[in-house]
Amino acid sequence: MLSELFANNILVKLLRGDAARYDLIASMVGAKLGERLLVMSGADGRLLAALGAKTGLTGTIAAVEPDKETATRVLTDATKAGVLADAYAAPDGVMPFDVNAFDIAVIPFPADEGAGLATPLAEAYRVLRDGGRVSIITRTGNTQSAAIIAAIQQAGFRAARLLAERDKLVFYEGVKK
Repeated sequence: MLSELFANNILVKLLRGDAARYDLIASMVGAKLGERLLVMSGADGRLLAALGAKTGLTGTIAAVEPDKETATRVLTDATKAGVLADAYAAPDGVMPFDVNAFDIAVIPFPADEGAGLATPLAEAYRVLRDGGRVSIITRTGNTQSAAIIAAIQQAGFRAARLLAERDKLVFYEGVKK
């Protein structure tokens, strides 16, 4: 019985909780030490912390949330995890950053995958440097892969593709021209 638990990683999953999911997301996003990373409406301080751990003290990690309360909660959770981060409220979806301010923009679990990505992708394109990447993370079961890839391309990103599917998550990316 115990060997079956280990074989299925059930015990490990119970002990680690969501940590493995955050590690997976951080690995798939591929942030490096010193990079400037933006998380757009993730509403998850632990995700911000996992990504911020990769950029380190020489990098920048920021979150933009739809309201001040969410931004404050995300910042508090990330700070508790030991990561220096910033969090901002942008109720209209317009990012409070200059052009070329970031190397990577992450859009986790968009509510309306596909057509609803136009504004976040346009803002990601605006704030990313040339050669910067956008990373979209959805949950498995999404049948709109073609729509998400098309939305990434329509926003001006090149090399738009489905990067991987793993552990009930689907990862997409595009590169700014």
